[in-house]
Amino acid sequence: MSRPLRARRFRRLIIDFAAVCTLVFAVPEFASAEDAARWPDWMPKGALDQVNKGDDAGGTSLLLEPNTDTIVTNLGRDLRSAARSAMGEKKIRYEGLRFEGRGLSVVVADKDARGPALEAIGRAAAQWKLRPDGPAVWLPAEIADDGRISVRLNEAMLPELREMALAFQLDRLPRLLKCLGHERFSVSREGERIRVIVEDATRITIRRPGPCSEI
Repeated sequence: MSRPLRARRFRRLIIDFAAVCTLVFAVPEFASAEDAARWPDWMPKGALDQVNKGDDAGGTSLLLEPNTDTIVTNLGRDLRSAARSAMGEKKIRYEGLRFEGRGLSVVVADKDARGPALEAIGRAAAQWKLRPDGPAVWLPAEIADDGRISVRLNEAMLPELREMALAFQLDRLPRLLKCLGHERFSVSREGERIRVIVEDATRITIRRPGPCSEI
């Protein structure tokens, strides 16, 4: 049965947003290259692109926007994991399971197993919805003559994915900044971007993200 995408399904997406903001406010301004090299692997992988940056009265102003490629890639990794589990439950042998660009593909050599594999992958993809009564994030699974099964992103869902990403971060960025030690800041939406102004940016030194990575 289909079910909506919930917060846990956006775990990687949320972490990526938090990671890039931690990176922006902690590493470039305050930490040395040696310090930055010791930070967790998730930190350089952000779902926000830094559009511009400027210093104003000792502070920092940033204009951030969702990185669509990162959002899709992270959702694709979860789809790949779901497809692997679905085929594993049916003991289907496969090869070349990968997510590239905006689609997942896998080859099932056994002709008798292709039907069950198509059904299993299609069911796994169909559950990814933003709303219970809305369209799926992924298009229906397809199979080629050579046994390659593929699932492509429903491109029409990109605006909704970006909107959800923006809504998540408008809620979480203030908490992240407070966790990092900032007290004077503002977070506001400007069209399809988020404006972050931190007045006390040069006064804070963050060596470890600690619990901030869980926000």
